[in-house]
Amino acid sequence: MAPSIDEYVSPGPSRGPGAGDDRDGSTTEVIMAERMAENEHRKRESMQMLPQMMHGLSFNVFGVEKLRAEQMVALQRCADPQFNDSKLLLVTRTGSGKSHVTRTLGVMMNGITVIFVPLLSLSADQMKKMEEAKQCFGSVETHHCDELPTDDGGIALQKIVTRVKELDDTTTSTIFLFASPQFLCNKANKPLLDELLSAHKRKILRVVAVDEAHLHVQHSSFRVEILMLRDLFFKKVFNKDDPRSHPVFFAMTATMPKQYIPRLVALTNVQLSRDNIFRGNQKHFSQHNIQFGFKVRDSFNAGLDRLVGVITNTITNEHHEESERVVVLTTLAYNAITLEKTLTEKLNKAGCGDADVVLVHGQQNKMVKFDGMRNFCGKKEFAHFNPRILVTNGAGNTGIDSDKVTEILRAGVPMDLPTVLQERGRLVRKEGMNGFITFIFNLRSLLQCLHLLHGLHTKEEDSATEQNTGFGSAIRHSALLLSKEEKKSKTDDSYTQLKKECMREIENGTKSLEEEKIEMLLEVLQFFCLEQGCLHARAEEYLSTGKLHKIDPKYKCNKRRSVVLAYPADCFSASIGAMVKVSTVLKSSRRAEFKSGLYLR
Repeated sequence: MAPSIDEYVSPGPSRGPGAGDDRDGSTTEVIMAERMAENEHRKRESMQMLPQMMHGLSFNVFGVEKLRAEQMVALQRCADPQFNDSKLLLVTRTGSGKSHVTRTLGVMMNGITVIFVPLLSLSADQMKKMEEAKQCFGSVETHHCDELPTDDGGIALQKIVTRVKELDDTTTSTIFLFASPQFLCNKANKPLLDELLSAHKRKILRVVAVDEAHLHVQHSSFRVEILMLRDLFFKKVFNKDDPRSHPVFFAMTATMPKQYIPRLVALTNVQLSRDNIFRGNQKHFSQHNIQFGFKVRDSFNAGLDRLVGVITNTITNEHHEESERVVVLTTLAYNAITLEKTLTEKLNKAGCGDADVVLVHGQQNKMVKFDGMRNFCGKKEFAHFNPRILVTNGAGNTGIDSDKVTEILRAGVPMDLPTVLQERGRLVRKEGMNGFITFIFNLRSLLQCLHLLHGLHTKEEDSATEQNTGFGSAIRHSALLLSKEEKKSKTDDSYTQLKKECMREIENGTKSLEEEKIEMLLEVLQFFCLEQGCLHARAEEYLSTGKLHKIDPKYKCNKRRSVVLAYPADCFSASIGAMVKVSTVLKSSRRAEFKSGLYLR
């Protein structure tokens, strides 16, 4: 169990030698009343000291001088067991410092903090900041389990296991462990899983965090390890029959639709009532310094030319920041590869060959993705490498944490509104900046979304289209398939048996999830294509409530023109009509017909 806040408070005044027994004539009721009054006094003292302690740790360990109001609320709700059993889902805007809450919380609680990350690229920047922690209140260690070498015979893994074993409930050390669900559910890594469960019993596992909780929910529709993690870890750590043993639970995201919350509860075995959820209000989510651009075009060339112009200006114009960077986002890995090639050619033609394009997509080796994100977002300067443009799909879109990004091109229709607003949030991550994001839609990209949405993909092990499964085709999906060794095995071990059960669970839920994805894709089209009020206002309402609402068209979020809509009326109506027709046809058509001719790359 996490150490009580009372440990940091001086003990209350003694009541004297006679207090506490009945020999002085005091009744049991009086003694109990005295103790309750003393406990209330100590609670008030702890509440007064907690903010001071949080600010002190934040500054002295991580160099962050002032915590924001929402960070203070989150830390208090997690660290003080008086608040909702120390379980919190934090929904605040991108760039608001949710990761810093995790860092400060871990150092406050000491012991082990496990941070589950759905994508490796998400942790590239967080790892760097945690590794810079000052060792002034006990040692602070950070390990990314997915980065451990796989060819050392398990030596690196065993070192972490041994280090965890060394901790006891009086430790002042803090160990941050980043891990993907697929790592912890790998049979080869069972020693670490077992030791974490042992640490939980020894009350050393103090915090369990889920980063980008909306992705944890989305990826559960195709990532079987997320379901396995529920049974192998969450149901044991957050056992409903033993709530006193629960560590702190902290889930964070900037986008959490209301329909995702019950699924997050089911995946983590953690009950989240209204009191366990903290959402920012509309004002908190306001980002009017970002301009929306929306176009319906056959190709993305105009958008790419604009980005090349931005890079050219920063190189030739002495008044521009030379470090200014831009991003191209898309859905499929195939599209990302094509866009990177086209963009490189345009840069060379414009005389900007010194500006390098970083490519990150789901088919790459995990370390290539990790290094790509770190190189683009980091502050390190290279002698012969100038990462000015990032081209990525869902494998890297939520992992971009750089205060140098000023322009984004979104090439193609996103799968859902959370993705739209997460991608917008990659901009202007520093006060006083302005940014511009352009969304370019076309019928081809909509067909690709529908292809993914309706599950029209092959499941053969060597299929080239295997990566197209699920939300955003962000990562490899071979986990849905049994390995050759598992297929040949005549007797199933517990891991293989659990994997098969979770695969059946995913297959049984395919129809309901498909309907949900259809609704979410329609929300994207409604958001951009229907005149239902200011996009900024609708985004703020969606983020603060988890639902898409119609806003009064007369409402203007600010005096300047913050939304740019560029499409001819005929083109607009024709495109929407085609989108509706395609969606209707697909619901009733056979997948073989669709795969033979309609899927355009």
